[in-house]
Amino acid sequence: MNDLNGYLKDNIHYYHARIHYADTDAAGIVYHSRYLDLAERARSAFLNLMEIPEVLYLDDECYFWIIRKAEIDYKSPAKIADIISIKTQITALNPASIEITQTVTKEDKYLVGIQLLLAFINEKGRVQKMMPEIRHKIVSYIQA
Repeated sequence: MNDLNGYLKDNIHYYHARIHYADTDAAGIVYHSRYLDLAERARSAFLNLMEIPEVLYLDDECYFWIIRKAEIDYKSPAKIADIISIKTQITALNPASIEITQTVTKEDKYLVGIQLLLAFINEKGRVQKMMPEIRHKIVSYIQA
């Protein structure tokens, strides 16, 4: 069911979400930390479309992505019942990490910008170089 994963256009991922009561404060405005939850769903959907597992088991070891650094720019709030779009772009690929930009909009109005550095680590918490097959899948999605 790829509809749940959003869609790709020009190597940019688009994901839509409805703001529910649980996402908001008493005034019906999205609580600031919920943007990170929504962005995480969008990133997971992007990985699914790229056929990159969120958790990779290889040779009896477990590998996964963690957020190493996050910067958030809150410009304008979303409100209960709004339909938002989250645009995800990979802006850089490093041996053991990727840099991602995410933009949250409502009807093309900029709401929130998120800059992330995701590190690839093993189950012991050590940063690992990505396997060639993962790097190969990511390379074609890098936006300058």
